[in-house]
Amino acid sequence: MMNEFLLGKAFDEIYSFIKTFDRRIKKKFLTNKKDFENSINVHLKDVSNWSSEISFRDLQKSKKTRDLFINLNFYVTPKSTQLIEDETVVPLNKLMENIETNLIILGKPGAGKTTSMKFISNKLLTDESYLKNKCSFPIVIRLRELKINRSDFESKKVDVIESLYYKIYSILGLRIEINSSDENHLIDDTNYRSKINIIKNVVAQALDELSVLLILDGWDEIATLHKDILIQEIRFFSLNLNKSKIIITSRTNEFNYDLDNSQTYEICELNDAQIKHFIQKWILQDESSKSLYNQIIRSPFKDTLAKPLTLAHLCAIFERYGRIP
Repeated sequence: MMNEFLLGKAFDEIYSFIKTFDRRIKKKFLTNKKDFENSINVHLKDVSNWSSEISFRDLQKSKKTRDLFINLNFYVTPKSTQLIEDETVVPLNKLMENIETNLIILGKPGAGKTTSMKFISNKLLTDESYLKNKCSFPIVIRLRELKINRSDFESKKVDVIESLYYKIYSILGLRIEINSSDENHLIDDTNYRSKINIIKNVVAQALDELSVLLILDGWDEIATLHKDILIQEIRFFSLNLNKSKIIITSRTNEFNYDLDNSQTYEICELNDAQIKHFIQKWILQDESSKSLYNQIIRSPFKDTLAKPLTLAHLCAIFERYGRIP
């Protein structure tokens, strides 16, 4: 799935970096090029499966993301931070075409945050010209899926969230063995925190060599007690990644941090033209799509149409029954 030349060049640079980084610690890089390539391709297959389709309970059959996606608009200044009303917007395609910094994408529940990330990921995997010379491929981490482990801390058992450093280290298939007079072991999920300085610097180097788009989806879906740990790791990446970019998605008002080299945008509500376009893409027959639109604007649901998820549910119900409640 990936360009072998790009992976080979990145692998050589990572190998060289590990050899020269912190010579005080004796270490051996056990990953070979084939393992490196296979690990990345396994992740990309997962991303491809996740990003290619949209499904939810009311839907009889999953739909292709590319067939349904609407090019959403984004407020350049999030509504929650506007001191003076500013309606300046930028569509998603323009936002991505000109991406130069990390992005924080805010939106209300059902506004289209995850679907937007699916579209971007799928586009990056299937269209070689998309974000050309900016990002080579996506690494997607659904934050709610990070492992939570019980660990000892000051004689107490506490919940500790999996490190983003180690999560990406695993996705890339990296394996480093420590060889010294007082320790000889492979860095794994039981001991990586004691070697976190090695892990984070190797991962940052690897991400930049690969020029990835790192998507961290669902900031609002992780517990408050874990956010302070993860934001420190994200800040490290924001300061140390030059060729790679990060996108973080979160519900409005739940990402309350300053992040270097980043810009924050908020998803706009759908306008009338977008609502009609959404229905037309979903209900392919012209007369049926017009019928659904007319039913919706005469229904109690009219004021909820600004959210793509609500509109999708109504389209799915209409598709099944030929009418809406």
